[in-house]
Amino acid sequence: MKFPISWLRELIEIPANVSTDDIGNMLTSLSFEVESIDVLGQDLVGPIVVGRILNFSDEPQKNGKTIRWCQVDVGDAIRGIVCGASNFFEGDLVVVALPGAVLPGDFAITARDTYGHTSDGMICSARELGMGDDHSGILRLEALGIDAVPGADALSLLELHDEVIDISVLPDRGYAMSMRGICRELASVTGWKWNDPTLTIDSSIATNSGAVGVQIEDASACDRIVIRTIDNYSTHAISPYWMQRRLRLCGIRSISLAVDVTNYVMLELGQPLHAFDADKLQGPIQVRSANSDRTLKTLDDVNRTLFENDIVIADDSGPIGLAGTMGGASTEITEKTTRIALEAAHFAPARVAQTSRRHNLGSEASRRFERGVDPGLPAVASARASELLQQFASSKEVGAFEAGSIPAVLRVLLKKDFASRIIGGEYTVAEIENSLRAIGCNVQTTNEGFEVEVPSWRSDLRIENDFAEEVARFYGYERIAINQPPAAFAGRNVSIEQRRRALNFLAQQGLVEVLNYPFIGSTELDRLGLPSSDNRRNLVSIANPLNSEQDGLRTTLLPGLLSCLERNLGRGNIAVPIFEYGSVFLGGLQPSPIFTTETKPSQDQITELFDSVGSQPRYLAAIVTGQRGVDTVDWSWKSIVSLVDNLARVLGVSVRFEQTSMDPWHPGRSAAIVKHENVIGFVGELHPLVSKTLGTTQRLAAFELDFDALITSASIVQVQRQSNLPFIGIDVSLIVDEHVNAAALVALAKSIEPDITERVALMDVYRGKPIEDGKKSVTLSLTLRSFERTLTDDEAVALRTRIVEKAQSEFGAYMRDVK
Repeated sequence: MKFPISWLRELIEIPANVSTDDIGNMLTSLSFEVESIDVLGQDLVGPIVVGRILNFSDEPQKNGKTIRWCQVDVGDAIRGIVCGASNFFEGDLVVVALPGAVLPGDFAITARDTYGHTSDGMICSARELGMGDDHSGILRLEALGIDAVPGADALSLLELHDEVIDISVLPDRGYAMSMRGICRELASVTGWKWNDPTLTIDSSIATNSGAVGVQIEDASACDRIVIRTIDNYSTHAISPYWMQRRLRLCGIRSISLAVDVTNYVMLELGQPLHAFDADKLQGPIQVRSANSDRTLKTLDDVNRTLFENDIVIADDSGPIGLAGTMGGASTEITEKTTRIALEAAHFAPARVAQTSRRHNLGSEASRRFERGVDPGLPAVASARASELLQQFASSKEVGAFEAGSIPAVLRVLLKKDFASRIIGGEYTVAEIENSLRAIGCNVQTTNEGFEVEVPSWRSDLRIENDFAEEVARFYGYERIAINQPPAAFAGRNVSIEQRRRALNFLAQQGLVEVLNYPFIGSTELDRLGLPSSDNRRNLVSIANPLNSEQDGLRTTLLPGLLSCLERNLGRGNIAVPIFEYGSVFLGGLQPSPIFTTETKPSQDQITELFDSVGSQPRYLAAIVTGQRGVDTVDWSWKSIVSLVDNLARVLGVSVRFEQTSMDPWHPGRSAAIVKHENVIGFVGELHPLVSKTLGTTQRLAAFELDFDALITSASIVQVQRQSNLPFIGIDVSLIVDEHVNAAALVALAKSIEPDITERVALMDVYRGKPIEDGKKSVTLSLTLRSFERTLTDDEAVALRTRIVEKAQSEFGAYMRDVK
């Protein structure tokens, strides 16, 4: 919500030494995020004065343009000014920027020769003065309802210097979408005196048979409505400048006096209103559901198809407006309107929100009704609007009718310790009383705690947590004690430090972390090629899913990663290394026990509740394709295996890899990740059919593992001793039967001379000519280094020979020459 600081200072006594930035900080501390503070007129420099057009002559030019050579009275002189606009008349009051003035955009005004004249100044439009984007031509002060003498300072007359604050109002704080609400909030924490505009308004309902009647036919949609009938409305009435200005600075366009008054009262008090042309109404106004009505043409000239549950304002002819959202065209105020029916109502927030969303039609009114409007305002706000129409349109109120009533006052009982128990800090009885009274509650202290009467404008105050939030907000969130969470989640053996170490390692390897929603459906599991018997299809169903195609909780992280990968590939990103850490939901959902909320559940009940929910382990998964960020080679199934191996080392965990076949991995280029004889995940290249579903021919490498299981009983990572002696690198290529696991060959090579074998990595697995069918070539890369001495080439050759001999005896391998 936008509002000018000048209007705020008119309603509340803000000390002179309190700046607009200070006010912004106060609003932020009250949970109203300040989006911006705009300083208006800072780039305007005088002299900018009022001028009167004495006469002018139209002069056609060779370029086809017609200019006006004007004689303008600016108070101390009559100046000749060239103007290209034609929307003004002799005798009009205008704004003139004299030589020496500076307009927005650092546009300096000088006397200059143009079109055969010396133009001694500039006649300004609203846009040139920074008053908006109105391109209709010269600003005519009469159109703003302003009378002044030539030579008067236009900057002060038009109040062009001001500051505008734009705040974001949370959905549960609709009461603050008005100047009255903002003043009340600031006064509650500062003690500043403020002038409540409602205190001087006569809101009485004087019924009259000549007034428009009203009926509520759907009490679930509206519990109170007031209709005031205004007669003798002047068709020539215009909104006063101060009202037009405030509307403009609040982001609302001035339209006509009747419409401007309803918008102004909405900004001032927070109650949306609507003005109908009373002569176009047929019978009393009705609030009801659309039912069998089919269409309604709204003020934006759109014919809208109505839904049965839409709230409508109607008369005997049918719907004449979408309640709380937008009026209908058939009863629109026009320049011929002389009789007005002012509507002010309290609509059900949920019903307005549903109607607004069904029609994709948001408005200033619907945004307020959705957040909750004070049910005590309709009579007061409509009386305020009637008062303004009588003042500026020479009209009179002929009568009013009301349907429904103000809801009963809500009373809530709070225990003495509610604030300290919920917030975590210590608050005295007096502090709690002061904070609740400051926001408008009536508070009675009892032996048990507090009996609180909730003000009508605070529809968000219902349970003790709501009141605790108000206490915390009143005394400042910085007063809340900081309690550090434990280093590990109880019973889960998941160390925060180990998780951080793992995620940091993956990021250092060039992978990017993504966060996906935990919702999936059977279609996404179909893309993985999972058979119907796969346990990962046993989803926990969501009772009210956001998307009908994602009606379950994920049992694997791969669908979310594949969707993210697909979006990136579709945008032309060919190198996509991504990973995700998060919970999966296994074992389906068992019937859950339901306990009363009157008392805290016992430990047995908590155990029973948790036992009804399937396991929710934290998984870690990644999908990579394209070129690696840490070097210039592409990701492959071998590099992803190496990545997982190094990840385990970083965490101080020992894992091994066993060749396996598991959807959705490639049967010949994947492995199970094994720890202590338990399979905790899978790694390798995804099946080509998965790539095909993404519309790509790129090979995709991936891993997914149970992170909880990975780090259970993980050892503390010790800093490895480093040798400053040179290393020797050797390769060993072995031809083995197809069934021989490459991981077993790696383990064999490590075991022969562990003291000098620093690292063994799988370099390549090759099948094809000249290797005979049924066999494969496995190439291992060894890094040899000693802590005591420099190794010789002979020692390296000897170790290679021993590896070949042992591989031959255990697996029937023989050495392949590496050229």
